[in-house]
Amino acid sequence: MMFNQKTMGIKRRFKLFNDHFTYYQADESIGTTKKIKYLSLPARDDFHEMHEKNMLFFIGAVCFLLVGGIQYTAMEILTGSPKYSMFSISLIFVILYFKKKAKFTLYLTDSDEVSILKDKQHDQIIEALYAKKKQLLKDYYAFIDTESDLESEIGKFNYLKNEEAISPQEYDDFVRQVKQLYTTEMSPEKERNVH
Repeated sequence: MMFNQKTMGIKRRFKLFNDHFTYYQADESIGTTKKIKYLSLPARDDFHEMHEKNMLFFIGAVCFLLVGGIQYTAMEILTGSPKYSMFSISLIFVILYFKKKAKFTLYLTDSDEVSILKDKQHDQIIEALYAKKKQLLKDYYAFIDTESDLESEIGKFNYLKNEEAISPQEYDDFVRQVKQLYTTEMSPEKERNVH
């Protein structure tokens, strides 16, 4: 599965695989591709909002302002009546620079940051990334580890429930099974047989 996002010289591409996704980000000056594991994503509600202005509008404003200054001076010298057309165009670019912003949702992973452009695919991308994360958490950790202690196991299942990798019903079932296992292991009959 792949998602492409693009606006005002900013590009994002998410290519989803089984245990990771590749994340391509580019702006006016540079583009990079990163490989990010789903399990390194923070909790779904642990994100930041980010706004980015487009430098092309700023550069356009400066260029038309310079050209407008030259035009104004030349027309004043040659005809005695200055023209403001280039100044008007530069004003449009200045307004666009301050008004047009790309908005992102920013997730900080263990080693990188992932910014998802707020467009029509925004929610789909977040849903797809976190569906993969939930599935991996369930595949890797939704079992009872008999080598672990009771408190650690209950903590693990609580984490899986909070991450929505297991349902509240599955959580209750796992906790019941774990308590039953540890109660059975610590019964007085079993302790007498050990000595």
